[in-house]
Amino acid sequence: MGTRNSKNQTNVNLSDKDFEKLKKITDKNDEDIEQWFDKFRQTYSDGYLDKKGLSQMIKELHHTNYIIDENNEKYFDYIAERIFSIFDKNHDGKIELTTFINDYIAKIEGNNENKLNYSFEIYDHNKDNFIDINELKTVLRWLFCILNISEVELEAQVITIMTMFDKDNDEKLSRQEWTDGCSRDVVLAKLLDPFLLTK
Repeated sequence: MGTRNSKNQTNVNLSDKDFEKLKKITDKNDEDIEQWFDKFRQTYSDGYLDKKGLSQMIKELHHTNYIIDENNEKYFDYIAERIFSIFDKNHDGKIELTTFINDYIAKIEGNNENKLNYSFEIYDHNKDNFIDINELKTVLRWLFCILNISEVELEAQVITIMTMFDKDNDEKLSRQEWTDGCSRDVVLAKLLDPFLLTK
């Protein structure tokens, strides 16, 4: 299997297989990804991403349906931070690039239950295995800002989601309630998907 070389010689390599995987989850061409990878190797010569690096990766390789400007750049940073928190398993502030590529694709292209469990972890900020209304609003607010959806619509969607998903009426969503609710309503599930920016 071949590897992608860079003008900046480091020990960091991207296999042809990983290169094709990056193309698969973005709408970028070979030149776009090669330019990004060259810059990555200059900054992260050990092959590990920190939060800033992941945020920059998402901004440069995100789907062109979503425009980044000075008004919404911070929202991409927030989503990147939440995604980073899931992959930084040992909490040392860094994740290995090729491991991230493979794990990320496994998450977003796995079976539906796997994807929904993954999105649950993004919303469950305090990691107590529940999503409360504030956690739901927080992530949705950042997503809706990127998608130019109004605060009024945000409030309406939060009420709809809690009404439909919260079957035991305890004002928070368990992992099972989340996966069941998203499975029942694919439109809501797509709206709640924090990974749509890179699809």
